[in-house]
Amino acid sequence: MILDGLDLNFICLCLFVCRVHVYASCDQALRSEIDAVNEWVYLDINNGVYKCGFAQSQAAYDDAFNALFASLDKLESLLSQRRYVAGDQMTEADVRAFATLVRFDEVSLKKCDVLH
Repeated sequence: MILDGLDLNFICLCLFVCRVHVYASCDQALRSEIDAVNEWVYLDINNGVYKCGFAQSQAAYDDAFNALFASLDKLESLLSQRRYVAGDQMTEADVRAFATLVRFDEVSLKKCDVLH
């Protein structure tokens, strides 16, 4: 695990405090981009692992799995071109993505059944 020995609840609390500060201090012009990124990050990444893990049918699992990994690819593509997800400074979009990615370890991958 990436954060071996650190309490994830503490990290999530720190991220919440950071999120409030980062969003409040960001440029007004970035807010529409932040909101657009947050929409697909929340739907397909933050909730994506849970949608895979709790899918009630193979079709629901396949849809959630494909959306999750397509969004991870999209995020990787964005971050290969710039340092932050939405713009040239850290924003709420980075905090949202980080909160899930920091926990996206072997357990999450097993929920998505990609290790077998």
